[in-house]
Amino acid sequence: MAHMEWSESLSLKINSIDQQHQRLIAIINELHDARLEGREKLVIIPILNSLIDYTEDHFKYEEDLFHQHGYLDTLAHEHEHKVLLKNVHEFFDMYTKNEAKLSSELLQFLKDW
Repeated sequence: MAHMEWSESLSLKINSIDQQHQRLIAIINELHDARLEGREKLVIIPILNSLIDYTEDHFKYEEDLFHQHGYLDTLAHEHEHKVLLKNVHEFFDMYTKNEAKLSSELLQFLKDW
């Protein structure tokens, strides 16, 4: 069962961004399924790597759009991106050092994001 599902209420009506957000939802659901099925240790590193790659690519894409279109909240949004990316990298580092485990808190963090 999916932890999160795409709905039109999440749509920004920008196809490229909506498709990227749908990819994030797919990654969240992969993490959720791995946790429920007890196979997180087998798949977590590749999934977390996908999450990091996704995050870096998506944020760069959004920030390029901000600059192209003169988005007024560019600086605030870029700061938010930096904080979120830092959080994702910190979790990855903690997980690889066995200082963290895939938890419902991480999944909720990603879902809220």
